[in-house]
Amino acid sequence: MISNIKNKNENYMGSFFVRFGKLLWISVQEIYLAIVNETLPLWKYCGVGILFSYFLLFDLDIYIAKLFKIPFYIHPSLTKVILILFFAVSGLFIYGFERAYHRLSLMERLRKAFDYCELKSGGLYPSFIRDEPIDEFV
Repeated sequence: MISNIKNKNENYMGSFFVRFGKLLWISVQEIYLAIVNETLPLWKYCGVGILFSYFLLFDLDIYIAKLFKIPFYIHPSLTKVILILFFAVSGLFIYGFERAYHRLSLMERLRKAFDYCELKSGGLYPSFIRDEPIDEFV
């Protein structure tokens, strides 16, 4: 009984990591394709992060903290540089995860539609639902 529960938890964690890895891989693919095809809406996703990173880069946070006599602010260091870079590219991650989520949900809806219509052949879905290119031009 206990080993059964342990196996179920291990299977769940394994499938979770597989799904999360797939989400990460698809989001990286979507970011790459958006950059290559020049379809990334840069200011929509990265605008706030870029402006905030400039705010930190020019030490405006220190100026405002001193103006209001607040003793807490981020001192210039490697941590601040990493934070600036993170805010500058955070929009790319948001874009990639959003596109990957929509792509995976579309694939799931297609699978459910094929299951509902009983269009599986030999227990397999048609090849176009597997998100593989048909030829080199697609």
